[in-house]
Amino acid sequence: MSERNKAFALWGVGLGTLAAIGLNTRQGSRRVDYRDGRYGLWMGEKENREFVGQSLPWDIMTHRNANPDLKAQADQTPALMGSTFAVNPMISYRQLWEPMVASYGLTDDSRSLNVNRFSEADRARLAAWEPNLYYYDLILVNTSGGKDSAAMIAKICQLTKDPRLQNRMIAIHSDLGEAEHPMVKQVVKQHGRRTHMPVVIIEPTIKGQLSGLIEQVQKRAKSIEREEAAARAKGATVKKKKHAAPGFSTRYCTSALKTGNIKKWLNSWITENFGKGNLKKKFGRRVRILNLLGLRAGESESRSKAGFKYKAGYTNKTRMVTHEWLPIQFYNTNDVWEAIRLAQLPYHSAYQVGFGRLSCSICPLAGRDDLALGMMVYPELAQKMFALEDRYGFKWKETASAKEIFQAAKNNPALMQRAKRARQELRLREGGPRMWLSTQTVGGSPIGRPYIPQG
Repeated sequence: MSERNKAFALWGVGLGTLAAIGLNTRQGSRRVDYRDGRYGLWMGEKENREFVGQSLPWDIMTHRNANPDLKAQADQTPALMGSTFAVNPMISYRQLWEPMVASYGLTDDSRSLNVNRFSEADRARLAAWEPNLYYYDLILVNTSGGKDSAAMIAKICQLTKDPRLQNRMIAIHSDLGEAEHPMVKQVVKQHGRRTHMPVVIIEPTIKGQLSGLIEQVQKRAKSIEREEAAARAKGATVKKKKHAAPGFSTRYCTSALKTGNIKKWLNSWITENFGKGNLKKKFGRRVRILNLLGLRAGESESRSKAGFKYKAGYTNKTRMVTHEWLPIQFYNTNDVWEAIRLAQLPYHSAYQVGFGRLSCSICPLAGRDDLALGMMVYPELAQKMFALEDRYGFKWKETASAKEIFQAAKNNPALMQRAKRARQELRLREGGPRMWLSTQTVGGSPIGRPYIPQG
């Protein structure tokens, strides 16, 4: 096989077959196609396809079901793209991390471990560390469409200017159903277009029906009800009502709506590219995956641990091994907005009208003001929340019901004004909310000095 064909086989197969899986959602299937003289990831049915991922150079993008002219030039046997000679990045990270943690009298399992409490010099060393990206066969960029995801995308694009690295990156977004702000998927697709990164959007289901946060809460509430009925039938006393909505101790929404579905997609992607069975035996090693998350240490205790680790849920003994990296773990809010501005990436207008977070508009883990704002802007969701609380007897937040939070918000003039403005911007504009670009001016205020929500 010629050197040129070897290059095709090594570089092309991983990304090229990404969308041949044909994920079916409300918007239709997604697959790599050759259309209008360009390769790329398209979305939709038949001729009504919308271009989602920008095309890559033709001599890099190759797969088994590709254009016949290209198929003739590329080896048809699947190949792992990760470098055979690259050292496992986990080795260099542990060499940095373990002595540092030990110097504070801590271990990885210490409950008090928090990188925010490390010295400025140690935080700088951790922030400067980067894995060898050539080691991986797939770089999976998890995105919610929010500001932190955008900043992470901006950073990883700076690190992957080599086409060989660009060709192994995929952005993936898991939809949260009607609880997700309108137009979030459009923001995600815009990020894909602007960074030339293919995008996959997953829409979770329950028994074949599209689902989101509301449906997952109802499913859990029904399960709790059945458990309690069974316990009473056996003469047991139910001492404490289990919490049906996600909470800090029961954060099941992440696995139900995000990680669980992304794991299924990963398994499908690997099977589509490399077949079934023992890949370690077939190829001499497992498929290497780098899972990227836009999490920051300043947000919570759980995000202030090691910024690079094995992803146990996406790892098994014979098929794949996954490392998880937090590229912007040490960014503060100003760093995030500056990265977005420099990369010229669009962001959702929910930030401009006072929401501190994107994605889930009625998140039970959000602050009371953000949750109240979500209910005021999307009253149809608030009615469903109230109905679930009444029917199953639980509180939307662990400390307060949705009704209590909603009623208290009505006595807050400033919050009511924010809600009015948000409704006008997010709901009443024809075609949904705008996606503001960092080069535009909105309301006379230049986005070059980005709006940073207070509180």
